[in-house]
Amino acid sequence: MRTVRDLIERNALSFANREALVCGEQRLSHSAYAQRALRLASGLYQLGLRRQERVAVLAMNCVEIYETYAAAEAAGFICVPINYRLAPLEMIQVLRDSGAKILLFEAQYAAAVAQIRAENKTIVHYIGIGSTDSALRYEQVIAEGDPNGPPIRPTPDDYAWLLYTSGTTGRPKGVPWRQQKILHSARMCAQASEMTGQTRLLQVTPAFHIGGKGYVLGTAWEGGCMVLHKAFDPKAMLETIQQERITHTFMVAAMVQAVLAVPKVESYDLSSIQQIFSAA
Repeated sequence: MRTVRDLIERNALSFANREALVCGEQRLSHSAYAQRALRLASGLYQLGLRRQERVAVLAMNCVEIYETYAAAEAAGFICVPINYRLAPLEMIQVLRDSGAKILLFEAQYAAAVAQIRAENKTIVHYIGIGSTDSALRYEQVIAEGDPNGPPIRPTPDDYAWLLYTSGTTGRPKGVPWRQQKILHSARMCAQASEMTGQTRLLQVTPAFHIGGKGYVLGTAWEGGCMVLHKAFDPKAMLETIQQERITHTFMVAAMVQAVLAVPKVESYDLSSIQQIFSAA
């Protein structure tokens, strides 16, 4: 494998019916995940996006933000996830700096996007996730996409992500990630974390941060499953670990403390857990 697209296609072929992504009532197999990613990539191409051009996404953790990542990885686009905690003017600065031509956004951020529309003319197309009146509909873009993807493929030296720093010492700065680097990171993460094809990762940290992609990559390398929470909720984490037989998860120290403070934490069946990663 030389690119992340190779990994996505390998999983779709070798682990077609195995769960790849679970989010609430949504359950996608590796085959379905790959097909939706390729259709989305094709839809973005039909809207004029070309190799190494940027597609931004403003959303909390959801299936759609990971599908946008996958579409960029599969087509040679560059995904720019936007920190939804930023003020609209800060979002505009990131969008201008990245040169994004398309913005996908959750309906809950419609007010921020209205301000972005008024002050930033670099975005050519807006795609709404959920019910939005003034944007293309996300599911329609997928429906109109070619299941074989766009007529372009990435190379190992192409960039796939542009992740922005927190901006604690100035304005946020974009950090680019190459296809080859992402693939090596996936392999090393899987090996160091002792992941397997039966790994079920509970992902709760935000997808706009490397903490929202790092262990997800390792899970994908082994053809495992990511179980996604929109945001951190300590009680919901315990319930999901028990119900979905979670094997791995990542939390910063304060999150670990919050989970341990849940009343009757000892009553939950957490026997499936193999590793809890913590940093920061």
